[in-house]
Amino acid sequence: ERLHGTTEATQKMASLHYSLSGDGESLAAKTVEDFCGRHSSVRCHLLGAFSDERIDGNMLESLFKYCDANRDREVVYLSNQLSVHGADVFEANRTKTITAHVLSKDCRLAQQDTSCNVCGSEFYALPFMSFVGNMFAARCEYVKNLSSPRAFMAERREAAGDVLMDELKKHLVTGFRKNLDSPYFLGIHQYSTRHWIGSHPDLVPCDVAPLQAPEHSSQIELARLQAPRRNIALHEDIEDANRKDSDVRSSEARRVREYMYLAGNICKWYHHYSRVPGDSSWVWAYFPDGDMWKSAVSIFGKNAITKVSQQYIVEERRD
Repeated sequence: ERLHGTTEATQKMASLHYSLSGDGESLAAKTVEDFCGRHSSVRCHLLGAFSDERIDGNMLESLFKYCDANRDREVVYLSNQLSVHGADVFEANRTKTITAHVLSKDCRLAQQDTSCNVCGSEFYALPFMSFVGNMFAARCEYVKNLSSPRAFMAERREAAGDVLMDELKKHLVTGFRKNLDSPYFLGIHQYSTRHWIGSHPDLVPCDVAPLQAPEHSSQIELARLQAPRRNIALHEDIEDANRKDSDVRSSEARRVREYMYLAGNICKWYHHYSRVPGDSSWVWAYFPDGDMWKSAVSIFGKNAITKVSQQYIVEERRD
């Protein structure tokens, strides 16, 4: 069974838009119907029932269309399917925890608060910008500027070939895995949905989960803070990520061309949105060589990757 839902929050009422998929579809439908029957403050709308379990794109497409028509609202996206090493798994307790975090008052995004436009339980900038569980609360004014999920999936397919060609030419490298030939890391096929919400250059993420859960208390203190603020990546996404990050940063030639740092993100921003983040964006301070890359894109635009990487390719050929 699989359940996806998006909610639109107002002061007195909430609208729950959901879809169902998988073998347990009828049981899940009964569960949601019972919930909606018990809560008069929730308006429930079944968007569809699917035999295919991988339907994230359908739900996100509905969320995108809603935001395009309701730009002053906030939406929440929930799913009961997590991803570990790119494989879909069901973990009831972890799913409940992430859901509680995303639905908490700490993740509510007030219109007048500009410190954050997407909130989740935990945000990570590597291997790509995303929230744990791919669950989040977001302002529609941010969501409406994303590529539609269907268009984004097609764009990721196009971009993947360019990335692999750039890796072959040594314009891009990675020290976090053997190579970049991975649908999960490239965000192609069904994995494009994991990359979608964090893909825009205007992303200002925040998260609410504590850095460490208390050992002897069932009460967890949530606090919404600017992200990223955790380990470099989830262990299930990149094993031993902090050590690999340290190794990559120690070599200028690898660091500057690292796909999971600014070089790769600049490629993605230009491919999807034809621009990079503004000068005041958090990305330039978070990733290494931010000032250099800001200067490079201001001079060379989308050709910055080729121009900057050339000197390191020449040096490697000499060696």
